[in-house]
Amino acid sequence: MARKPQSRRWRIARRVFRWFRIVVLLLVLAAIIGAVWLNHVGLPDFLKERLVAELRSRGVSLQFTRMRLHWYRGIIADDVRVGKPAETNAPQFSATQAELLIDGGALLDRKLQLTGLALRGGRMTLPVWGTNDTPRELVVEKIGGELRFSPPDQWELANLHAEAFGVKLLLAGTVTNASALQKYKFARKTPPDDKSAAAFWHELIAKLEQSVFEAPAEIVGKINGDARDPGSFRASI
Repeated sequence: MARKPQSRRWRIARRVFRWFRIVVLLLVLAAIIGAVWLNHVGLPDFLKERLVAELRSRGVSLQFTRMRLHWYRGIIADDVRVGKPAETNAPQFSATQAELLIDGGALLDRKLQLTGLALRGGRMTLPVWGTNDTPRELVVEKIGGELRFSPPDQWELANLHAEAFGVKLLLAGTVTNASALQKYKFARKTPPDDKSAAAFWHELIAKLEQSVFEAPAEIVGKINGDARDPGSFRASI
């Protein structure tokens, strides 16, 4: 007679375990379906708006065709453009993908904070004006690497690599007061004289376009400057 209560408790325990297993499996299935949905369809608008606002506060005006969740890389923005397309004289930057780097510690505290961007397939065009009304176009391709955000308002370039005129570029550096970059205006001014910096760069690009490098060349350099003062930027090789 003592076995009946024990057998009944065993049946109840098995039933509870069975339902618990079903609930867990349903939750896992829902998580998988949600992840697939967020990867193919994209993030909800309220989350995208929050991330775009966070990037803007860091000095990055990001445009994209889709922002989605990748199962191990995190949040990915596809077909990225940075800058002001309406300004034809301004530098134009695009990339096939930009991975948004999230602060994991802040995320555990239910705070969404970005620590940087990882770029893939980047391309930048920069018009360089000379002494006439026709600019030469500096094109930098195959841009990749990380743009890290540091407090209070600083960018750090990490493992940045690119190609221009058949030369591989490996760059690092820092930009202080980075949010000031959004205030730049690139209106066309009167042509500079022959001794100006703009004329120098214009002539240099013209010579590079005519150069042929016999072996793969590589340039390693650093860029530093204050975004509030464009004249403060310096490059060292």
